[in-house]
Amino acid sequence: MAETNSAHYSSMAILCLCREQHHWKLIPGYALPHAVRKDFFLGADPSREFEIGWIGQTSGEFYKTRAQWLPKLAQEFHTNDWSRWYSVAEVANVCRSSQIVVKIGRDDFPQDANLRVFEVLASGTLLLTAMPTELTQLGFQQGTHFVGCCDPAEINSLVRKYLQDEPARARSPRPRGLLSWRNIPMVSNWTSF
Repeated sequence: MAETNSAHYSSMAILCLCREQHHWKLIPGYALPHAVRKDFFLGADPSREFEIGWIGQTSGEFYKTRAQWLPKLAQEFHTNDWSRWYSVAEVANVCRSSQIVVKIGRDDFPQDANLRVFEVLASGTLLLTAMPTELTQLGFQQGTHFVGCCDPAEINSLVRKYLQDEPARARSPRPRGLLSWRNIPMVSNWTSF
């Protein structure tokens, strides 16, 4: 993993299938999933004032599930203002100030391991996300690195379970700064940029 003043970069050694002239061959390559601003996630933890944190878009044709479930969650749990836009620094602060961050993906691609999941992992906050997820393709494991749910109707009961069981929430490995990537089997090479 390369560290700069502004971000952590994690690269994975991969094999790429490429066509050269009239035949196919495997060549080595690298995948660079996402990077977060390291400096936004360092320092003393703020109080975890929000039971649930959530940040993202809720209007538009691809966000109907979010628009349906977020008001219900906000009625039941203490949340940040999920209806407003946040700067990158504010996203980090919401993640660090939450006990659990819920990710409800886009309706057309709910399994997306987008930048938000890596911000949550960097914050040290428990991530609750939909299954299946691209996180498992990257080597992360449900129940070890995040909590997964197969139906949005499960979110309330899972949030309540982890809010009421702090030892279980604390046991969920959420190392800060994505240093946990060093223990992910698929991540085999750490490259300096």
